[in-house]
Amino acid sequence: MRIVGWRTAGACARLIWAGMRTLPALMRYVRCCDAGSHSEREGRNCPKVDTKNALCKCGDCSTTLYCSKECQTPLAWKQGGYKTMCKVKQCERFEGKSQAISKSNAAFFHHLSIRDMRHHLPLLRRLVCSTYPARRSCKLLIRVDYTAVLPAYTVVPLAEMQRCEERRAHPRLPLKRPVDNVYSVVFLPMWAVLYY
Repeated sequence: MRIVGWRTAGACARLIWAGMRTLPALMRYVRCCDAGSHSEREGRNCPKVDTKNALCKCGDCSTTLYCSKECQTPLAWKQGGYKTMCKVKQCERFEGKSQAISKSNAAFFHHLSIRDMRHHLPLLRRLVCSTYPARRSCKLLIRVDYTAVLPAYTVVPLAEMQRCEERRAHPRLPLKRPVDNVYSVVFLPMWAVLYY
């Protein structure tokens, strides 16, 4: 966009400032939604309360904490989807990368991406129909790129994305369990990907 006069520059600045003013409100909303859901342990359904020193580390990834083997196996591996996260953390550790995004920021991007997808649902439906008109029944992956000022949306078949992930050395980090049949994955540093 070419800025012609001070009025156009002022309008751009006003739009950017309005977006910045809504960010703290959205962060407060996410904090309210996730109050108490992020603990030091992966087994969030575990009733035991203890200090961090009394917890055990996962033997494979050496980052996730558990109170005991009994807590780790049924809660995290079988119900919580930790098996894929553990593999991701192993790859990150092998490559010398640590998790570059905190749990609160990951929760924020999860809620932000779901909110943006719901807000832009007509655009996403048009994008799906124009990109993959013959694949109405297949599962699709919608990627939201937050590295630009305006989020960019792309659509990829889920099976194609999984084949690409198998070839990559650094798989993506799953964030949450399904919320309204929407799965989310964070593309670090500021990518959010949603399955539906």
